Amino acid sequence: RDVKFTGNGHTDFIIFESGIGWSVGGSGQILFTGNGGDNWQLVNSPTNVNIYSMDWIDESNGWAIGYGGVVLRYSE
Repeated sequence: RDVKFTGNGHTDFIIFESGIGWSVGGSGQILFTGNGGDNWQLVNSPTNVNIYSMDWIDESNGWAIGYGGVVLRYSE
């Protein structure tokens, strides 16, 4: 399902040259795009705290930091 950037104050996003992208924000919301941001899908999140920032080694390995010291890791 497509998701619009309304509410949940997205605080960080990245789109790689391949078109893969991620966005994070309030209430643990995580969005994913595979087409350069034309369409976004809501991803199941393991947390409901605000996520503030992401850091990526490459499009397959990244971390997100959230409220209260929450750390999320993504690895393909």
